[in-house]
Amino acid sequence: WLVKRYFLHCSWRWMLAVTMVFLNLVDSVFTTCTIFDVIRDQYFYLGETVLLEVPMAATFVISTFVVVEMADSGNEGLVYGLLTTAGNLGFPFAQAIANQVFGLFRPSLSEEDNYIEDKPSFRLTVFW
Repeated sequence: WLVKRYFLHCSWRWMLAVTMVFLNLVDSVFTTCTIFDVIRDQYFYLGETVLLEVPMAATFVISTFVVVEMADSGNEGLVYGLLTTAGNLGFPFAQAIANQVFGLFRPSLSEEDNYIEDKPSFRLTVFW
């Protein structure tokens, strides 16, 4: 209902640009506050993912609408289903592959060499 009422006759390019700028602004605020120890709370950092789900979903829906509009007549549902499946399967497969690769490394938390001194210069390096 919301899409039909407000967003059906607006520019998709404008909507994609607004959602992307919003995503980057919110992400930069949360990340900067966490890196520079302004707010160092795990729930604050996890709140970013909750807050960004709505604009990420809007970006996904708008981009698939554009592709579905370009699909041949009669194949719109097939194209949308294929895009939705590929979009929803990509992240879990990437996580599974990353877990397999990262599982090969065994860092020892008891060794002093595995720690980096927490200095402002190191935080600036992480930030950039």
